[in-house]
Amino acid sequence: MKQENPIILVVDDDPNNLTVLFDVLDTGNYEIRIAKNGERCLEIVQHEKTDLILLDVMMPGMNGFEVCSRLKADRNTRDIPVIFMTALSETINKIRGFELGAVDYITKPFQVEEVMSRIKTHIQLRNLMNKEKETDRIRKHFSSLAGQDLRSSLYILSAGTAYLKHHGAQLKEKDISAAFQSMEEVIRKMLLILENISASPENRTGPGFFSPESLDIARFTEKIHAEFSRLIQGSHIFDYSCRAGKIRLSADPLLLRYLLFHLLSNAFAYSPRGSKVSLTVCRKNAEICIGVRDQGKGIAKNELPHIFEAFRKSRESRGMGLGLSAAGHFAKLHKGRIEVESEKGKGSVFSLYLPEKKDTAAA
Repeated sequence: MKQENPIILVVDDDPNNLTVLFDVLDTGNYEIRIAKNGERCLEIVQHEKTDLILLDVMMPGMNGFEVCSRLKADRNTRDIPVIFMTALSETINKIRGFELGAVDYITKPFQVEEVMSRIKTHIQLRNLMNKEKETDRIRKHFSSLAGQDLRSSLYILSAGTAYLKHHGAQLKEKDISAAFQSMEEVIRKMLLILENISASPENRTGPGFFSPESLDIARFTEKIHAEFSRLIQGSHIFDYSCRAGKIRLSADPLLLRYLLFHLLSNAFAYSPRGSKVSLTVCRKNAEICIGVRDQGKGIAKNELPHIFEAFRKSRESRGMGLGLSAAGHFAKLHKGRIEVESEKGKGSVFSLYLPEKKDTAAA
C-alpha cells in the first residue's frame, strides 16, 4: 500500500513567498496547500487533513500569532505543529511564538536547507507522537475488552458451578457431562483470551515498538501450532502444513505471534467443536502466505469491508473490537497485508502475506 505524503499548509499573503516555498517544498515528498490569510487557514484545517503548518507572522487582518492562538485553542487542531515564518529577528517575537504553542520558526529570506531540515524533523516528531497515542489507545481498549470477556466467562462458570451444586443430585449423568463440557469450553475461551493478552505487543517493555529480527518462518509457525494444539486440548481438528521451505524473514516475533494468535483465536472461537482449523504456510510469487482457514459461521458480505476498522462491533464481529484492526496495522508494519475470503455459513480464510526477501543477517 502506497504511503500518503505529508500535507503541509503554507499560510502567507505574499505571492513571492508562496512561490519560493512552493518550489522548495515541491522537491520533497509533500502535498502542499495554500492559504493567503489567517481566516482561510482556519477554514482549511477544519475540513482537510493537515500534518504541518508554515505560518507567516505579519499578515493583514488576523496575524500569525492570533491564528496560532486559535489553532491551539481548538481540540481538533491543537496537535498540528506550527512553524512560524518571520523576518522579525527580535527575541521577544520568537518567545511569543513558542508561548502560543509553535514548535519552531524560520526566518526570511528562506534558506532551502534550513526549511527542509526543520520540516522533516517536525513531521517525524508528529508521526512518532501519533504512533504513541495510537499504541496507548489500543493498549487501554484491548485491556478493557479483554477484562469484559474474562468477567463474562467467570460469571458463566460461577452460574454453572452453582447450578451443579444445588441440582446435581437430580441431574442425569449425560446432563452433568454436558454441563462440564460447557464449562470446559468457557475455560478454554479464557485461556485463549489470556494468551492473546500475553502475546499482545502492548505488553512489550523496552524502547522499540517494532523490532524486527531474522526468523525461520517454518520453525516459527511450527511453534505457534504446537502452542495452540496444547491450548485447545482436542476441541478441534488442527491441521498444519508448510510448503515454504527454509526461508528466513525479517519480522518482529512478538508482533507476528500476536497477529497469528489473534487470527487463530478467532478461528477456534467461531468454529463449532470438532470442526477443522488449518494453519498453512506457502510461497506465492515473491511473498510468503500464512493462511488460517476455519469451518465456522463465516462473515456476511456487507461486513467484510469493515472488519479491519478499529472498535467496530457487529453480530458477525470477530474477537475484540480492535483485534483485527491491530492485526492489520501490524501486517503493514511488516510491509505485508491481510486478505479475507468468507461466505456466510461456509467458514473463512484469513491470509497474511509477507514479502519474501534476502536476509543478509542469516547468510
